[in-house]
Amino acid sequence: MQLDTRCPVCHRLDEDGGHCFLKCKLVKRCWSTLSLEPVRQQLLSKQSAWEVVTEILSLKEEVRTKTVLFLWKWWTERNKINKGEKGQGVDGVAADELNLLNDLSKLERKEPIRQTAGNARWKAPPPGQLMINSVQEMMQGSWGFTVRDYEGEVVLAGAGRLRSIPDSVCRGFASGYRSWHFTSAGGDGLDNSSKSSCLTIHGSRRMQNVDKGHS
Repeated sequence: MQLDTRCPVCHRLDEDGGHCFLKCKLVKRCWSTLSLEPVRQQLLSKQSAWEVVTEILSLKEEVRTKTVLFLWKWWTERNKINKGEKGQGVDGVAADELNLLNDLSKLERKEPIRQTAGNARWKAPPPGQLMINSVQEMMQGSWGFTVRDYEGEVVLAGAGRLRSIPDSVCRGFASGYRSWHFTSAGGDGLDNSSKSSCLTIHGSRRMQNVDKGHS
């Protein structure tokens, strides 16, 4: 069985990792266009793939990120050409690389989302009262709830899906409403207008003095 070992980009015989990422005439132009030629020269002096990876990881963060993104982008470009598709060329690869860096920079500048609800610990209600905890999942339309007594024992739980919920605010409202509906009915009621499916209800104790909470 004969294998074609030519570089699909420049058609040089016996392509290896060093040629693909560092020596191919087109990849050299990409390194230069992205102002990464000094990095390429450093990597050329390495004797193994392990040394190359170690050298990349030792670079300053900004240069390291730029280098890793470029190597990934070039590998994608090389494989596209290898499948017979038209490549983007040096300018296209460089432009995509810079766009990726710009998008990454925007993500890093965004303030982290404070997840106060997810970090809140469950607090037991006073004796004789029950606590409802409603949960809305990121899956479209998913909702659920649990009802616990002051000792933390689950006395009622439910979950289901609604066919159309536009956003997380509505999802939270639906979850809270369904939990109130079922606890008010003692676990025996079902609102047919909810268009819910896969409903699971455990327990049938009628709720008295319900204390509502959300997690």
